[in-house]
Amino acid sequence: EYGALDGMPVHTLFFLLASDDKRHLSLLAKIAHLIANPELCKTLSKKPNKTELLELIQRWEANLKV
Repeated sequence: EYGALDGMPVHTLFFLLASDDKRHLSLLAKIAHLIANPELCKTLSKKPNKTELLELIQRWEANLKV
């Protein structure tokens, strides 16, 4: 129970460690973009293991338009 403002249960937490503000903001933007995708968010809610999570992120990043 994290007392989320929307009242929904929390299933995923992200912790950011970055060496500078620019990198921190870049990572934060990527997370916001990632969780905006309902299918990816659904997969995260299923609590994938480390390997599955890394593969999911790698596939998602490969499809990003730079």
